[in-house]
Amino acid sequence: DFQYIGYPMSDETSTVTHTMNDVSSMHSVTEEENLRFLKCSRRGESRDGVKSMAFTTSNSTPWTDVCKKLMTNVLEEENDESKLHEYIVIENLTGKFKCPCVLDLKVGTRTHSDGMSEAKKQLHLERCETTTSKAIGVRLGGMQLYNTLDSKYYFMDKYYGRSFTPQAFCKLITDFLYSGKRYRWELFPDFIRKLKDLREVLKTQDSYRLFSSSLLIMYEGDDQEENSEGTNESPTVNGHVTTPPSSGGHDCSSLAMVQSQGDDTLQKATRKLLDVRMIDFCNTTHRHCVDDPVKYDGPDEGYLLGLTTIIDALETFLKNKN
Repeated sequence: DFQYIGYPMSDETSTVTHTMNDVSSMHSVTEEENLRFLKCSRRGESRDGVKSMAFTTSNSTPWTDVCKKLMTNVLEEENDESKLHEYIVIENLTGKFKCPCVLDLKVGTRTHSDGMSEAKKQLHLERCETTTSKAIGVRLGGMQLYNTLDSKYYFMDKYYGRSFTPQAFCKLITDFLYSGKRYRWELFPDFIRKLKDLREVLKTQDSYRLFSSSLLIMYEGDDQEENSEGTNESPTVNGHVTTPPSSGGHDCSSLAMVQSQGDDTLQKATRKLLDVRMIDFCNTTHRHCVDDPVKYDGPDEGYLLGLTTIIDALETFLKNKN
């Protein structure tokens, strides 16, 4: 069983529940209830707390199961079952984790493209002005955090993220690496290194503008077998480093060699793995996009500002951790 519960940031308690007996019974729930269930908070809902979903721990989160079932139902209703259909299957980046912690960050000081209508541009401009995007180049798009103390996932959505101050956002970045028992110190250096590597690459990308693009950060939330002191060393299996090098490569393929050694070995290998991905490029442009009305010079300074904000927050926290 799992349910929505309010998880207040203050000492005051306020609980909102929306319980469902089992993921497998989702077909008996109305579409409206399904959509309410998937949205951690809605535009008209109070933002006084962080949303969480409590459930019996399994290898996949109910969030993923619910999304999959909803989309499967939609496809079955819209397509003729007597005909063959081709679909694009997208990789589940969290599939290699037992209890994935996920952070979605909207990076950059601008989110509108030059091809948008004036009304939509104005909406995006106002949103950047009234959130952390304009000031520090990044805002929260969503977060899923696994707490090892109570074996629950806690969620924040983009609507709650729009209420953050720059100071609160920087604290959120470091709290994302908190397990409920300790900070995951062993993940900080790899997180910082990957962000710095990305920043150095983007400094050389002339004319690219990553409007409304995001960063997706993931790591294994189940650290019960970790040493409480943590470590900065990369995990190894049979002498091979399983954390991918900063020069490139794919995190999933770097773990392929341990797949055949069983689930226990794979879980140990992924426990110290932190994955950083750039996603959402529908509004990205550069000078060779012939249909885009505006051409830009130099790197995307707004995106670089956002990366620097995240890096500075992590480095400052590390420096003061004692």
